[in-house]
Order: sequence, then structure tokens, then C-alpha cells
Amino acid sequence: MENDFVEAAPSSTVDIPEFLKSFPKLSSSDSSANLVSLPNGAKVVATESLARKTASHYTLADMLKRSDVTSRWEDGRVVDEYSKIIRDIIELLFQLELKDIRSGNLNDGDIVIIHGRAKIPYLANPCIETKLPSYRQEFKSLVSRMLGENAAIVELVHFYGKIDHLGMTFNDLWYHPLLQSSNERYFFPLDAWLHLQYERRDTWRNMYQNVVNNDIDINTIIGKSKYKAFMSVLLKKTKREGAYKNNALGVFDYSRDILENVNKFVDKDDERISTKHEVEEELTSLFPTRLIDLYEFLYCMGISMNSLGLRRSM
Repeated sequence: MENDFVEAAPSSTVDIPEFLKSFPKLSSSDSSANLVSLPNGAKVVATESLARKTASHYTLADMLKRSDVTSRWEDGRVVDEYSKIIRDIIELLFQLELKDIRSGNLNDGDIVIIHGRAKIPYLANPCIETKLPSYRQEFKSLVSRMLGENAAIVELVHFYGKIDHLGMTFNDLWYHPLLQSSNERYFFPLDAWLHLQYERRDTWRNMYQNVVNNDIDINTIIGKSKYKAFMSVLLKKTKREGAYKNNALGVFDYSRDILENVNKFVDKDDERISTKHEVEEELTSLFPTRLIDLYEFLYCMGISMNSLGLRRSM
């Protein structure tokens, strides 16, 4: 496995997606999101010109027919190809949400995949004569067809629950841990901790325990890790600073400590962990709710994910 682990977080971050910074037009061509009248009098929203059509175009419906739900998952994570498509759809729905367009049909046969990215040329626009379903429920149904429904995958269950929560914008959903890349998942706790320490340093720790209230036996769980480095960090930090709290705050603190110190307390090279991906994957296997607990806390605190400057894979 390629050695890409870094012990210190990089000093720079990539930019937040442009659609979240400046809310650009829906179209990358000259046709922005305009209402268009069809011959039958129906109204649609023109979202994208597909004049540059190539033979490589196919619909999401075609894509889903070529594979089953299990192939869209790998080791309990959404395959990158599908998380990108879901995020592309979220981007469009978020922009419609900003225009207060919240109802319409969202069919996999109308979603065009171009070079692995989703484009939707037209979306039906609500009118007085026609009652259309909400985009939120249409989106949930679409994602369910893509990813299935598995109660054992806690991040998937949480994601579906957040779709149903009307206070959760599509902007918020774009950052959900279910859709984050391995690199984003690795840096999410670090970037969140930096923000909380800078913006809410006097209050956030007590509030974290109140918002995310659960009992966790951290020592016992870490003792099950396949990596000696995980226990080494626990023992060193406990000796210096005292035991971690047996709750979500303790997990958050330990996550930050292991991410920053994972290889500092091991003596043998064969006990070192080589990649960020391995560290993040092991953390999540030990504490499956750690990222959705953090995500939930940030949302409840009214902290925009945009403000974290989340580091992403290039």
C-alpha cells in the first residue's frame, strides 16, 4: 500500500466547492436555470445545455441497470463514483432550493452521466395546475434506489433521516459523512476541532456532551483495535492528561489525538500505520457513529460546514 500517511496536518486546504461559495448559475453554458414552456403548456426548468453531447453519455437509469446495490459499496463505504453523482445532484437541488423551487420529478432516466458526473438538462417546475412531489422525497427515493436500505450501516440510516428533516438544507447534506471521501473523513475531526477551539473555545466542550449524549467504554473498544499504535496513544495520553471521558466527547478527543500522534509512540517499524485511509477506517470501525455525532453537533450549533474549510482529496 502506498505510504501516504502524514503525521502533521498540511497547512493549506483546497477551496470550498464554488456552488457553495458564490451560488453560480445552474448551467455551465450560457443557459442558466430558466423556465421553458413546452408545446403542451407544461413548464420545466432548463438547467443545463447538453449541446456538447458525446457518445459517452448515458443515463443514471442505464448505469443502475448494469450493477446491483452491493457493487455500489466497498467495505461499508459508498463507492467514490456514486458519492460524486449524489453530490452532483445535491448541488443542483441546493441551487433550486435557493430559488424556492422545492417540488418536481427527479427520475434516474432524466439524469445524464458525462465522464462520471451527473447532469440534469431539465427538471419539471411546479405550476398551479399540476401537483408535483417534493424534490426532497424524490431525492430520497432516488438515493434509495442507488444505495439500498441497510439498517446495519449507521451513516446511511442517519443520512436518510437528515433528508426527512426539513431544517437540513441540501447544502448541509452535501457534507454528510456518508458522502465524504477518505481524505475528508480523516481531516473532518481536525478541521472541526480547530474551528471550535477558535470560535467557541469557552463553551463547546460542555455543549458537545449535552447535544451528543451516549455512554462509550473507550478503553475496552480501543483494546479491540488491530493496531498497537491505537492503544499506545491511549496509554500515553491517559498518563499525561488523565482518562478520556466515556462518551462522544471522549471519542472526539481521542480521534483528534490518534490522527495527530498515531505513529509517535510506536518503537517498531512493523507497528507503524502507513496511510491516512487505514487510520480513518480503523477509527470508524471502532466508533461507527463518531463522524455523524460530530456532524449532528455542528448542525445543532448552527455551524456551517462551509466555515470549516474541509480538506479534500485532489
